Amino acid sequence: HSVEASTVLTSIHGRKHIMQPTGQSSASLSPAPASSAATRKSIAEAAARLFAEHGYDNTSVRAIATAAGADPALVIRYFGSKEDLFLATIHMHRAFDEALQAPLPELAAQMVTVAADMRGTRALRIYGVLMRASGHPKVGLNLNAAITAGLVEPLSAKLTGSHRRVRSHLIVAQMLGLLDALALREDEALLAADAALLVHLYAPAVNALIS
Repeated sequence: HSVEASTVLTSIHGRKHIMQPTGQSSASLSPAPASSAATRKSIAEAAARLFAEHGYDNTSVRAIATAAGADPALVIRYFGSKEDLFLATIHMHRAFDEALQAPLPELAAQMVTVAADMRGTRALRIYGVLMRASGHPKVGLNLNAAITAGLVEPLSAKLTGSHRRVRSHLIVAQMLGLLDALALREDEALLAADAALLVHLYAPAVNALIS
């Protein structure tokens, strides 16, 4: 996950200015914007790495600042809060985008294949990180919005017949249930099962709602 470094307010945090030469403005003593942008980028990269490795609750602002070589106050200055920093650096993978382009008769198998292939990947780990953090208000709202935009709405538009909206929500519930078993419960049987077997056994249940 890349994080764009944007121009930010410069800071003179941590510097003591006893005397200022005549005619030299305070602005000239502030760090250059490029330096501030580089610090912001370092913070974002450290946050993305630590959140992915340890999760939201087990990652502190101080730990992020230490990993970035920055003052903890700058983390809050640049990103507002730990939750806002999490949202800026951790994003759900659009893993199902290609599967959602499949013809309806193949859609269930394609979606279950994607879920099975996520085992052992960063995408599944990030999914788990997001789900575990979803109890925090902003994270939960953003996660629901991402699921709606990335899965529910495309499915609803693709399905035919009656109750398309409700059916799309049920299909997403089926897929998230499988991902939860893999990422959160780490179900050993499902983690070890052959991908073709998972598709053979699970896709018909998903397809019942598609067709």
